[in-house]
Amino acid sequence: MSLALTLALALALALALALTLTLTLTPTLSPTPTLTSVLGAPSSARRTYLAINLGRDRAEIDLGAPARVWLLEAAGGADDASTVTVNGKPAATQPDGSVPDFTGVAVDATPLVVPPGAALFALV
Repeated sequence: MSLALTLALALALALALALTLTLTLTPTLSPTPTLTSVLGAPSSARRTYLAINLGRDRAEIDLGAPARVWLLEAAGGADDASTVTVNGKPAATQPDGSVPDFTGVAVDATPLVVPPGAALFALV
């Protein structure tokens, strides 16, 4: 997978995540779960990280806190893959054109591994 494709997908996920967070944090009349209930911290205490591994070796990052993460990488880790996965699920639209929900994976405060050519988003 090319670096340009990885960066484009990382940007697309960042924009989708930002829109989702904005919509979730906007007060509504319906009982929608907020990120405070999902992550257990008020929005003012949360931080968002993006790590892109441009190298050929895996990289570890230590956020020092529990997080919700999204890992974008080429399917099977191949440089020439035509499919990208988000947390192991293929990143493709549904037959009706909608984008599936990528909820992120809850992780504890242990170091996170970013494979070569992959991008990792973390909401702490």
